[in-house]
Amino acid sequence: VMLLMGVMLYILPVDAAEGVHGPTVKISLGKATTVELPGPVADILVADPAIADVGVLRSDRLYVVGHAVGSTNILAFSETGDLLADIAVHVRVDEKTVRDTLQEFFPKEDITVRTVNEDVVLTGMVSNPSTANKVRDMAGRFVDGAAGQTVVDLMTVEGEQQVMLKVKIVEANRAALREYGIEPDYGDSRITLTGT
Repeated sequence: VMLLMGVMLYILPVDAAEGVHGPTVKISLGKATTVELPGPVADILVADPAIADVGVLRSDRLYVVGHAVGSTNILAFSETGDLLADIAVHVRVDEKTVRDTLQEFFPKEDITVRTVNEDVVLTGMVSNPSTANKVRDMAGRFVDGAAGQTVVDLMTVEGEQQVMLKVKIVEANRAALREYGIEPDYGDSRITLTGT
């Protein structure tokens, strides 16, 4: 019983600290940013160091560097072991670099680039299907397919229309056609109808 009470006393402060939240940091792959803390930090824990690297700039400011696309969190603790902040970190493909590259290679096209989770989403209007394929291919060079990243193509092609054809298949025999004065010619794998 005494052991259970000791465990419960130890767990309660941690549960009470769960209400402490920090900012959500959205950072591009290979880029860095800083995060202000509400007090001096003594210890830092990164849930997935493969996604983000964290260091201390000064006692109440951290830097965060995006190493891999994905999400993790950072816990910052005070000298007394109290949780100062629980910082959510989302590392994504660099939208600006993708957007600038597409603008450089396709300046006449109206293309918008966004990232959703680990995917690059392309929207806007392009002039033809060939250009849409080239844009998709270029954007694909910024994602890591092995890591599950994809390019989502929501672009529309200018002037693209669907044409619906209504075709009726008519079966007729030669004798019936001759009665109406129509002479079928089956040469060259085409049927030519001539009337009299």
